[in-house]
Amino acid sequence: MEAIEVNLQEYQNLKMNYFLQFDSPEFNELNKNKCQELLYLIFRDGRKNRFGVICGISDQLMLKIPFSAPHTCFTALQNNTKTSLYHACVRALISYASSKNLKGIYLTFPPKFYAENHISNFENAFFANGFKLDNVNLNHQFYLADFNDSYIANLDIKARQKLLSALKSGLNFAKVSGDVGVKNTYEIIKINRRENNRPLHVSLEDVFAVSKIIDVDFFIVSDGDIQLASAIIYRISNSCVSVVYWGGVKGSESLKAMNFLSFKIFEYYKSAGFQIIDLGISTNDSVPNFGLCDFKQSVGCKVSTKHSFMLLM
Repeated sequence: MEAIEVNLQEYQNLKMNYFLQFDSPEFNELNKNKCQELLYLIFRDGRKNRFGVICGISDQLMLKIPFSAPHTCFTALQNNTKTSLYHACVRALISYASSKNLKGIYLTFPPKFYAENHISNFENAFFANGFKLDNVNLNHQFYLADFNDSYIANLDIKARQKLLSALKSGLNFAKVSGDVGVKNTYEIIKINRRENNRPLHVSLEDVFAVSKIIDVDFFIVSDGDIQLASAIIYRISNSCVSVVYWGGVKGSESLKAMNFLSFKIFEYYKSAGFQIIDLGISTNDSVPNFGLCDFKQSVGCKVSTKHSFMLLM
């Protein structure tokens, strides 16, 4: 198997079934200024195209997959791919990076609930072919099958009390749109990040740009005229949405705005027919944010791992 560099049009002509919007050419073209060079690779075995992936070369001459997304994965171009072909793909990627005189390869896979067999095969192939496991982050997700008539009763007592208090407090949950709605949603997130000394990696202009190529939902929780919490959520597949950013401002804790927000988000996407809400990682370079882990667990989330691999050349 060999890795073949193609152009954007050739990649699009393959009409791949991306299981995540982060894997699409449109998303990567939007962010190509965040890498030194954007690459479209096809992995060909004889006459058959087996996999495709979009990657970027960083300023440090690392081949990064992804270069501007929380995670990504190779797209399979054939059904029932054998394990041996995953290993051949990894070897072809190493050969390609070596031919470009790159200093290494770094990649982050999605949690396995997105495509368990596919991701498991790739993780094994990378590890078995010399890659080192660089990060094991904890990712939380909510399975909307669990949002049923017993959901509130199944919460632990403290979480149940907080939610019931929030539901009785007269808070308002609204899906917003338009320039003003998007800006208000973003400003709440911006305040939350500043108050908690956490970085915000996207600008308001970035949010507007992404919303032109991915379906993005914006939600705000308010108490009368006071906006307390918000969420920016990407519809990244037909079955899953990703909470890219969410948070509340100081003072919202007393009204349990985040408990209210999570409940209403679950309710909204359950009625919309989705299956999973990905609430993202709760770690920083594998070190847990215990408060964030506890909160996500308290509202019924399950935890999975998200692995990053690295090979220095």
